[in-house]
Amino acid sequence: MKKKIELININCPSCGTPIVTTYRGRDVKGELLHKCSKCKRYWKVDYTNQKVIWVKGKEDNTQDKEFKLDMSTGKCHPLYLGNIDKALLRREGA
Repeated sequence: MKKKIELININCPSCGTPIVTTYRGRDVKGELLHKCSKCKRYWKVDYTNQKVIWVKGKEDNTQDKEFKLDMSTGKCHPLYLGNIDKALLRREGA
């Protein structure tokens, strides 16, 4: 009997392209650096604190630098909710 493997795509907070794929339910600890293949931004994914932090690339167009990571869905939400409307509009228009 085969086990069903559930994968989670962690998406780029800026453009929505998957930057890394992880297993659902597996504990991942530490920080890893990932590069988005579409928008060429570098993101530090902190699995311990469940944050995604911008590191490098397209500084002029990156308004929000820190995001909260939901490990059950792989989606990111702005950590500071001051620019949430701009972040959502930018993502839908990309």
